[in-house]
Amino acid sequence: MKIEEVRKVLDEAERVVVLTGAGVSTASGIPDFRSSQGLWTEDHSREYYMSADYFHQNPQDFWNKYKEIFRLKLLQDYEPNDVHHFLKQLEAGRRVSIITQNVDGLHERAGSTDVLERLPG
Repeated sequence: MKIEEVRKVLDEAERVVVLTGAGVSTASGIPDFRSSQGLWTEDHSREYYMSADYFHQNPQDFWNKYKEIFRLKLLQDYEPNDVHHFLKQLEAGRRVSIITQNVDGLHERAGSTDVLERLPG
């Protein structure tokens, strides 16, 4: 589909659902998890600690490690980028729902109103 066709479809849409992942926030400086420079490559045990199995075995330590690994969200040092702002602009005249694996809060900080953040797994 050409960009002009995408624009036409979006212009005519009353409702848009967008699925996003780590790639959306990397332009804001937030590292992803699985790329060659991702957070999991720094310490392979992180992925284990964020697993459902580990959560069921040791929920208190899971949340301690969750806070440590996802300190990015807690620090709020990152700003929404052009993609986040574009998705907010899409809301003009239509309902836009964003389903994301990102837990950085940048969609909301850009002003998007219908965002569902969800951890994978």
